[in-house]
Amino acid sequence: MKRIRKIEPKAKFGKLAIICLAQSRTAMICICSCECYQIVKISQEELKTRTACLSCESRQDLKKFADGDIVIYRNAIGDIPFGEQAIVNRLIETTRISAVEIEWRGHLYKCRPSELESLGVNFYEQKL
Repeated sequence: MKRIRKIEPKAKFGKLAIICLAQSRTAMICICSCECYQIVKISQEELKTRTACLSCESRQDLKKFADGDIVIYRNAIGDIPFGEQAIVNRLIETTRISAVEIEWRGHLYKCRPSELESLGVNFYEQKL
């Protein structure tokens, strides 16, 4: 079992720094500040697995994709059906939005990394 350090104000857990602690009916809530200055409210249990705000975690997820990768779409929202394969066209990273531009049946779509599952196959770099 992973032992967690003492949780107190000003303690750092990855990119999160605890501002203060609050008690809810069921658990202790940690109010944290991320390095990107976003305020995050999470439980003590979540501190064991989560070390950044959702925006920073999303940017981290972008690193597992590369141009030309084959990916599977994980949602059924919009035009692309669940389980359909697409090609990563480019990564879009700005200060507020982290997204992947994919090509599916000749059309370009922007989606979040959480909507895709990478197959780890890059057909463009394979040599026969």
